[in-house]
Amino acid sequence: MKGNICFRPFFPNKKLLLPYKLSSFAKLSASTALLGGALTLYSFASFGYYLKDSISWNPNWDGNGKLIPNCSVFGEKTDDSTRKWHQNILVRHGQYVISAANDEERVLTDIGKEQAEKVGQYLSQQYGGRVNTIYHSNLTRAKETAKIISKYFSGVELIEDANLAEGVPVAPSPSVSGFKPTTGEIINDRERINRAFITYFSKKGKQFDDTVDIIVCHGNVIRYMFCKGLQYPTNGWLRLNHLNCGITRMSVSTDSLVVCNSFGDGGHLRPNIHTYN
Repeated sequence: MKGNICFRPFFPNKKLLLPYKLSSFAKLSASTALLGGALTLYSFASFGYYLKDSISWNPNWDGNGKLIPNCSVFGEKTDDSTRKWHQNILVRHGQYVISAANDEERVLTDIGKEQAEKVGQYLSQQYGGRVNTIYHSNLTRAKETAKIISKYFSGVELIEDANLAEGVPVAPSPSVSGFKPTTGEIINDRERINRAFITYFSKKGKQFDDTVDIIVCHGNVIRYMFCKGLQYPTNGWLRLNHLNCGITRMSVSTDSLVVCNSFGDGGHLRPNIHTYN
């Protein structure tokens, strides 16, 4: 039948004829649509409907021992009586005077102080009596925030850790116009922040029985630790936003799982004091 289109995709021994006369353009459009559909079906059949990461979870990521017997990664049977957890409560500092020339003058604003009070009150309600230590960076805005939070945790020790200071742990992707840290700065910051990550996330020396530490630090540090802890691409850290005095909860288990229970949570803050600097 001249001018008709013959289809053979699902009927290899028969011709399916359309009883319509089609123009050359219509024939080309139909052929293109069929080809596109076939390629789509082939892609789904070859790779699965959902994209799968080619890199599996590394349960011995910190090199501090093997999996506990009967404990494993998600999706497999686990003996919950064996698994224990340690929780890191990562808190970004409050809003500060960003225009100041030096760190000593980059103090909390009135809003920043209120944010710190609110997060301290909230954390004491949630974790009172369970917090081991409050760690903070050596920068003024983090020290002030941690000091305010500590008012709600009587007897809990405050410890300063310079490795928690703000920095650029890895060049972000995609790059951002006007944000061009030097290679040397990135290398130094990454080494330092990785030391902090191992300190707070490694299983070595940790107590695991629903223990809690509060870590008051900075937006870049928290975003990087979130990506690194979950074994996500760390160059995506700048695509995450984190409120001042927002809370990120990350738990580490005795069998090497790292779980994020919340990221940048600001439910304890009124909407009119949600800030990002």
